[in-house]
Amino acid sequence: MVKLLLDSWAWIEIIENGPLAQKILEQVNGASEILTTAINIHESGFRILKKKGRIKEFEKAVSFMKEKAVILDIDIKTALLAIDLREKYKMHASDALCYAAALLNDALIVTGDPDFKNLPKVVFIG
Repeated sequence: MVKLLLDSWAWIEIIENGPLAQKILEQVNGASEILTTAINIHESGFRILKKKGRIKEFEKAVSFMKEKAVILDIDIKTALLAIDLREKYKMHASDALCYAAALLNDALIVTGDPDFKNLPKVVFIG
């Protein structure tokens, strides 16, 4: 079994019951451990709160993510690796930090974010 890190795209797809949510859940069901980062909590929560009247959904979403995943903090080792990844793959800072966290934890990153398509150690849902 494999460890998976769900990025913001994957969490939002699951929480909003998007068209690819079931594909993500199939991956999750076969995993030994689910990880995410504090950055992914922030990005997912921001997207939910941005929509009017979704405070309750935000609270439920954060509880759901905390219940289902180990939340990784971003430490100096992760930040330094993210610098290299950001340069090599021309990624946004938040994507590079999450990707670095996945790599350092021997996890595959699950996403549908096109910025990750064709990168190593990525399960691209799309």
